[in-house]
Amino acid sequence: MLVLQGFFGPLTGAPIFTVITTRTPAVLRSLVLPAAFGLMFLTGPLGQIAAGPLINAVGTRTVFVIAAAGYLLGSAPFAIYVSRNRSLGDPVTLASDAESPGASRSV
Repeated sequence: MLVLQGFFGPLTGAPIFTVITTRTPAVLRSLVLPAAFGLMFLTGPLGQIAAGPLINAVGTRTVFVIAAAGYLLGSAPFAIYVSRNRSLGDPVTLASDAESPGASRSV
């Protein structure tokens, strides 16, 4: 279980934020990305807080299996979606970017 979690985790982390970045309209990106990172960093410590009492209650092995299964169940559907939808085209060149006021300016 931990090996599968270690395999699927890195394969889905970057693509999830790529999809969040490219599928969000350009006008809302400056709000959506900080909110996504904030949610991730605020909820991350909750697992560490819950781990101690959970280890005392059910044991280390069970906690590792629960964590690995949860991570695998959370990341595997996204990996499957990405593998099935590779032909969606280039998500970086969206119509919403072309319509934004700063899209015609060069950097």
